[in-house]
Amino acid sequence: MKHLIICREYPPAPSGGIGTYTSNIVQQLLERGETVHVIGQLWRGAEQAREERLGGRCVIHRLPLQDWEVSGRQPRPEVPPGEARALFASCLWVQSFAWQAGVLAELLIEQEGIDVVEAPDYEAPLYYLQLRRALGLGPARMPPLLVHLHSPTELIAHYDDWDPGRADVVTAKRLEHYSVRAADALLCPSHFLARQAESLFSLEQRSVEVIPYPIGDVARLDRDQRTWKQGSICYVGRLERRKGVLEWIRAAVVAATQNSELQFEFIGANILGNPGLGADEVLERLIPTELRRRFAFHGKRGRADMLSILHRARIAVVPSRWDNFPNACIEAMASGLPIIASPGGGMAEMVEDGRTGWLAESACSDDLWKALRRAVETPPETLARMGSSASESIRRKCDNRYVLDRHLDFKRGLRNRCARNSLRLPSHLSWSVNYPERSKRRESRPGTKRTGCGIVVVLCAPGSVDGIHLSLKSIDDQDQPAAGVVVVVPEWLQGDAVDMGTSSSVARWVVRTDRWNLATMKNRAIEVVACAGIEPLGFTFLRPGDCIDSGFLASCGDVLQRLPEVGIVSTWTRSQTTGAATTGPCPGYLYQLLTNEVSSPCVVRAAAILDAGCFDGSLDDGYEEWDAWSSILAAGSVAVTYPKILARCGHDARMTASPGRQNNQRFRQTILERNQEGLAPFAAELIRLLDTDGESWVRQASLAGASFARSERPPWVSSRRLRSLLRQTLGGRGRRLIRSLFASLRAFGAND
Repeated sequence: MKHLIICREYPPAPSGGIGTYTSNIVQQLLERGETVHVIGQLWRGAEQAREERLGGRCVIHRLPLQDWEVSGRQPRPEVPPGEARALFASCLWVQSFAWQAGVLAELLIEQEGIDVVEAPDYEAPLYYLQLRRALGLGPARMPPLLVHLHSPTELIAHYDDWDPGRADVVTAKRLEHYSVRAADALLCPSHFLARQAESLFSLEQRSVEVIPYPIGDVARLDRDQRTWKQGSICYVGRLERRKGVLEWIRAAVVAATQNSELQFEFIGANILGNPGLGADEVLERLIPTELRRRFAFHGKRGRADMLSILHRARIAVVPSRWDNFPNACIEAMASGLPIIASPGGGMAEMVEDGRTGWLAESACSDDLWKALRRAVETPPETLARMGSSASESIRRKCDNRYVLDRHLDFKRGLRNRCARNSLRLPSHLSWSVNYPERSKRRESRPGTKRTGCGIVVVLCAPGSVDGIHLSLKSIDDQDQPAAGVVVVVPEWLQGDAVDMGTSSSVARWVVRTDRWNLATMKNRAIEVVACAGIEPLGFTFLRPGDCIDSGFLASCGDVLQRLPEVGIVSTWTRSQTTGAATTGPCPGYLYQLLTNEVSSPCVVRAAAILDAGCFDGSLDDGYEEWDAWSSILAAGSVAVTYPKILARCGHDARMTASPGRQNNQRFRQTILERNQEGLAPFAAELIRLLDTDGESWVRQASLAGASFARSERPPWVSSRRLRSLLRQTLGGRGRRLIRSLFASLRAFGAND
């Protein structure tokens, strides 16, 4: 077979477990005679865009991911540089790699005859390839897309104590959810993460294939009697919160106080710092001065140095709060060391308590200390036997030949089944939530039939027609003509101030209205189209100065024609004034409640906007679209973002009137109050996403809290955890606010 593996961390780029796995599996595939293409990140020591090995059976493609203005490196010629740079400048800069990788993958699929594409879940490098495929873009040849579950960002953020509402975390989580749900198959190295992922991503039970990582090339190290008696206790891996290093150091400090002969070593980069405290300061505060000489921190080391340090150890430790199937544990066991491990990961599938190591009851310091005490009380002869058993056990479980055979069998079966899930949008984009009071509040307006063809362009000029000629010219230049053009202006605009252009093939109207707010103008345009007997597929709404690229109507219209579940097609846009591009993932109902995620201009299906009751004329300019798009998503329609810059906006692409933060909060409150009955499945997530801006935030969170108390939520989300998040976020000023929120929760029956 011909394999394509996408891995930004492919060595020599900075890598962790994902890069190690990819390097090992590529080596095994090549030794078996397979052909492998790898897409990785361009890095020092690996600066060629394309590198061929083994007579072309191994081809490595490397993509730049950096500040192009400074480095001089440019994206691949197939990639529009403006889009790659816009994604690099976004809150999640690694999207730029995913975008370039998706474009390159399409070329390789077409030119090289790729049979299977594999990529990790982390950072969602398959996202744009999957999205483009679902929208009908890309090559006709569509091999299956395999997502290998390693480290979901949502879990990393939780166990690393990151702010769950941080923009980069939320974006990464959304892209990963899409990528996992749209995968043709899922692979995972541990049953622990497989079951957790099924809950996290709402997957069918036993839908994730479990195959352990290959062991690679790890030698067994011979240790003498002195080492088994006096050797160090070694931690291998990044010094990171989710790796349990803080809890482990606390346990080790207690043990070192009780036993003056214990020596502790640490191999790995220290990333324990935070904005208020340096990484080294964290360690200094944890370890008393009189004990520091017995704690050796070696930092990040090369493989030879790491093996040398392991060689003088008698016990290794993997104390993670959460982990998947850590390579550190594989390598330490393979070298002949028994392991102290927590149960919070695949370590429990590798370590047999009392035979190949010691499993703590939990990852807390007390339980790690108890496991450490059991380990140091073990006689040297028993430690040596346990180390030998550990090496034999992990070599059987992760045997290279065994793992590769299972990989090839799985991928051959996947190739024979062909692509399925990746051909359509994943079901999680549709929430299928209905709000009866919504339809009662608005009466359906007279309008078009529920099907149609072509897009009607509505151009609203509430205050000035400056720039309107640019907008009309961009409409005339479309690859696919509009179904009609409606220009709505206020009554006070005298004479023939609007030149409708020269095209006679498109129906055009100038409509005057005595009400100047945008909602009324848009509703008036829809009525004019209905009265003219035109049956459009959709509408797009522009302001003077907005210019749509030549493919805008054709591209968005094609999505509506191909995908009946789609009600809104958002696009990437660029500001006419600043040149900054607006990029974002596919809008989702939950996130739409917090801010308007749909770019302007967008294309909305005519049936969807009519069913929503059109636009609410009582709302200030800028809110009528936020309100309408939220209503459409609440009714079960899907919104997608077309991954291409298709419009240049003469106004703010997200909010036309810049109404201010206070008004945004007030309107958000209105939306939450209106929709709170349907929020139960999403309330826990909604609370974590809300802005932390004092009492107004707590009032909004209380609305979600009412549903949170009744909702079914993942086991790692609880009211206790929420209380902790609130304390961290609000600090000392938040005690009264926390009490207010939890009074609301208790009123709705939240007892934990």
